[in-house]
Amino acid sequence: ADLAHIKPSECESLVALGKKQKQYFWQYNIQAKGPKGTRLKLAVESPSDPHVLNDFEDPVFDQCNTAIAGIRHGGKARKGDGNEITPNPKKLFMIGHQLLRLSHQINACQLGTDVPLAKRNEARKEKNKLASRACRLKKKAQHEANKIKLYGLEQEHYQLNSVLQFIWPRIHKKAKSLLANTDMPAPLTHLLEAQISRNLKSMIAGHTVDFVNSVILKVESGDYSGGLNIKRSHKA
Repeated sequence: ADLAHIKPSECESLVALGKKQKQYFWQYNIQAKGPKGTRLKLAVESPSDPHVLNDFEDPVFDQCNTAIAGIRHGGKARKGDGNEITPNPKKLFMIGHQLLRLSHQINACQLGTDVPLAKRNEARKEKNKLASRACRLKKKAQHEANKIKLYGLEQEHYQLNSVLQFIWPRIHKKAKSLLANTDMPAPLTHLLEAQISRNLKSMIAGHTVDFVNSVILKVESGDYSGGLNIKRSHKA
């Protein structure tokens, strides 16, 4: 509860710590075995129009996928944090520091052989309990990071569409001029580069790790929005 009053200026940088450990706190170990049950293979369709993004839909509430997999709900499924896709940089930041605190507590549970066996057994149980909580928090951190990635990619998609909508009529006009053998139209290269420079604010695709870390760094500097315009719809 006291983590809610944490001041970013008093914290160790989560990004700098991740660079030292060669893995950031929000990168969950995808090689972990996970649950022993059969994995749910979802039928994900590519959008027919690449200029229009699919709406987000939680697989738990997708009747097509759950019917195919034979999943039945015992009661009405409730929507929670897993269904909310609005990015929350401050929440990710707080989870990172909870994990940092848990890591210190886990390390404190490692007792030497000079400690009585009963004390060591008690410490091992506590360590396992803390490690289990850390695992759950890691999954939450990954989910929060994925929401930030989704926000960034949708913003980049919107910006690229703006460039395409601007340049396409001009390409069409130039092509018609060339086919009609009229006056040679001016090159569009400089016009396109200027439009890209004006509209494409950042390159997210292929650089999502850097994007998430840049958001965390802004939170650490005191901007709890992480530099994201999350007051409006994340598709805008």
